[in-house]
Amino acid sequence: MRWLYLMALPLIGVIIFTISCTEKQTKTEQVDKETQKKIVEAEEKIYQYMEADVEPQFPGGQKEFMNYIINEINYPEQSKLDGIEGRVFIKFIISKTGEIINASVASSVNETLDAEALRVVSGMPKWTPGEIEGQPVNVEFVVPIHFKLE
Repeated sequence: MRWLYLMALPLIGVIIFTISCTEKQTKTEQVDKETQKKIVEAEEKIYQYMEADVEPQFPGGQKEFMNYIINEINYPEQSKLDGIEGRVFIKFIISKTGEIINASVASSVNETLDAEALRVVSGMPKWTPGEIEGQPVNVEFVVPIHFKLE
């Protein structure tokens, strides 16, 4: 009977070793998948600049930009009725391709005015992108949209 225990001992050792190796391999695969996910996320991250050698340009320049804002803003009726005025600051990125991305409210007045300002900025046409050392780059902008009742 004693010899049976002695023969079972190496078998138990092999089983423990096999389980241990399988566990390590699974952990290594998980680490590799997590590392790959972090690399993909880093590659997709948007890098933006606050200033560029050549600033982005709205089609037609600053005057056309102002005209666009004036013509596109529709003062929300509820805000008119409530007598709400103020300046909403919208932050956004002009991408390397000139598109408006990641638009958000940086400074709020109220929900309806914020939503209208965000709608107008998000709907802007493509800009000429900014450049650093001759290469197009993402540039962050903050624009105040002024709502004033007459």
